Amino acid sequence: MAGEIAEAAVVVVPSLWPENFPTVALEALQAGRALVASQVGGLPELVGNDNGVLVPPGDVAALADALGGLIGQAERLAQLGAGSAARAGRYDIGLFWTRWNITTRRYPHDRLHRAAPSRTDRRPRRRGPEGHA
Repeated sequence: MAGEIAEAAVVVVPSLWPENFPTVALEALQAGRALVASQVGGLPELVGNDNGVLVPPGDVAALADALGGLIGQAERLAQLGAGSAARAGRYDIGLFWTRWNITTRRYPHDRLHRAAPSRTDRRPRRRGPEGHA
């Protein structure tokens, strides 16, 4: 898929349903390609005026207008592609792991996910004078 995206003038992501972390849009950013995408889910975080056009989900006319406005506009497509390439750095895997390591050092895993002790982990119950708990 990366080869097709690299050869495309514009990448279209006409999602109807929310996608939290749309991989195709991320691949378009990494390839430095302009995007036309639905304004749904995580796409508005990845697509802005600097790198593409957002359209309402399911609005075929708006999608056609957005694409029609970019056809033959090599300079505009180059600007939008440069915007995508600039945004790609925000989603770099190395940066992700660096932030992850900093966070997990600050908030150790055992503190975040410590389970409540089971009954056998607690001290024995005190017994009353007749042996009742």
